Amino acid sequence: MVKYKGRFFARQYMPNKPVNRGFKIFMRCDEDGYCYDYWPYMGKHDFFHGKSLGERVVKHLCRPLKYKGHHVFFDRFFTSISLVRTLLQNGIFSCGTIKSDSEGFPPELRNPDLRRGETLQMQHDQLLATAWKDKKTVHILSTNCSPFGDGPVVRRTRGGNFVEVMCPPPVSSYQRYMSGVNRCMQHRAKNPVGRPSKKYWKFFFNFIMEVCLINAFEIFSRTPGKDLPANTRFDLLDFRMEVAQQLIGGFRGRKRGHHLQGILDPPHVFCHLDRLKSTCKWCTKHGEKKRKETVYGCKGCNKHLCSERCFREFHSDVNL
Repeated sequence: MVKYKGRFFARQYMPNKPVNRGFKIFMRCDEDGYCYDYWPYMGKHDFFHGKSLGERVVKHLCRPLKYKGHHVFFDRFFTSISLVRTLLQNGIFSCGTIKSDSEGFPPELRNPDLRRGETLQMQHDQLLATAWKDKKTVHILSTNCSPFGDGPVVRRTRGGNFVEVMCPPPVSSYQRYMSGVNRCMQHRAKNPVGRPSKKYWKFFFNFIMEVCLINAFEIFSRTPGKDLPANTRFDLLDFRMEVAQQLIGGFRGRKRGHHLQGILDPPHVFCHLDRLKSTCKWCTKHGEKKRKETVYGCKGCNKHLCSERCFREFHSDVNL
């Protein structure tokens, strides 16, 4: 979700989201948060609007992955048996949580009587349906996992104790690789780009800029032989500062015109300076025997001058 409270036909309201008003954007990311593709949702005017929205979005974002053996993970908003089968036909393996009342899901797995750590599975060809009991029953549909090879995971119990429960491979795989989009959004939330505005396109532009910076940082982090000081944590904020400094470089705006010089520079006036006493710069320069200290001087030059005579002669000497 890209936060936006102005007026635009594509703005969505999702009360259960941390950002409940704004633009909905579907993203395909890897487990580290690198964004490969995204699709901004335009509401009822969108090409994918209607029934099975999630399924059509996943098919669209996974078109470049056909017949390459990739593994895709998604949550229950997108998961359906027809989607998983279509992806498998296109050479894409998948895994995702699924609603227990979804069409075609085995009724034996909807409300099984299981204790914590127990698993019930059913398989048809390469399609594996899993029901696993943690605190609640978790339902997962996968084509990239084996039904064998349960491993232990640690859970906290009441009283601060820990206990090991057995976890099936589909659940372990889902928990490991499902956090890519959330990680990308976490990076966005830490250091947002832009300022408040009423123009909707600026929020889309800021989103694209943030994703580009996150992707660049991920590539930089994976690049071997980085020239960084030892024992130094170089995070995303440091990377963004470096990018900004490199983009700005030694750039300056055009030179100020002569007609603005008197407006932009402080005026040369004889006045009381807001600091301690110091010697008169004109009298000291011309060898006065008596040391003259004063709190007066020129505001524009920021020099101590003991009298208006010294003020005039000092500025005449420097052609001011």
